[in-house]
Amino acid sequence: MHFFAGAAGWCRATDVGAHWEQIASANWLATASHAARCIAEGVLIDIGSTTTDLIAFRAGHVLAGERRAAPSSPDPRGGRAGRSPALGASDNSRSDAARLATGELVYHGVVRTPLCALGPRIAWQGRELNVMNEFFATTADVYRLTHELDPEHDQHPSADNAPKDVAHTCARLARMIGLDGRDAGSDEWLAFARDWRARQCDELRSQVARVAAAHALGPHALAVGAGCGAFLVPELVPAGWRVLDYGRDVADVAAPATAAWARVGAPAVAVASLYEREQR
Repeated sequence: MHFFAGAAGWCRATDVGAHWEQIASANWLATASHAARCIAEGVLIDIGSTTTDLIAFRAGHVLAGERRAAPSSPDPRGGRAGRSPALGASDNSRSDAARLATGELVYHGVVRTPLCALGPRIAWQGRELNVMNEFFATTADVYRLTHELDPEHDQHPSADNAPKDVAHTCARLARMIGLDGRDAGSDEWLAFARDWRARQCDELRSQVARVAAAHALGPHALAVGAGCGAFLVPELVPAGWRVLDYGRDVADVAAPATAAWARVGAPAVAVASLYEREQR
């Protein structure tokens, strides 16, 4: 058995104790390293149930933790870089705390994020209302109602442990502004869900812009979408960027169903792919 330890390379089980800091929470680094081997310049946007990773890369290098990369000419076609990723930044600069500071780690996901984290006020029937800062509903309620969340990824209990049908989902959304599900029709609750969706997209879009500016990514950079929330990625990137799918374009899986699995399980696929390449 081998363990991916980032800059420390691969280690055996007997060495895990010495490298636990490099191994812990290195899933994002594995996925970004795999993308950096295949794509000339861009940013990995991996949106999961709880968090979003925004990891820039260029010419085979994972740029996370670096303040600014050296200027280079991006390949507008997004051609394959064909070089091993260099892990130049220090391990400390790649900690969760450091990545929260740079915007490379955002605690926003499409399942578990409490809706009250998306903003203090929300529009309802032409008025702005204060949001109830309680764990009354989550982003799963939003994307379940918009039919964007795959039921296979809707794995966590609802905020009130009630069922996940439409009526109970609407009731949880209503509770965020002191109402009950019966106080409006299904179309109004769907529009309300879309307003919450817009709030989350606004925040994630601003974080993508922060990372792109920090690493001077060019106007023709690529975004690699991964995770169960990859359906949001096309709405988060600057104009002129092209969106690639991790499963299809990085893992190079042709079968749609398998590519979709690879997109959601990107870190596992990345670790396997990186290890396989090193054994050649």
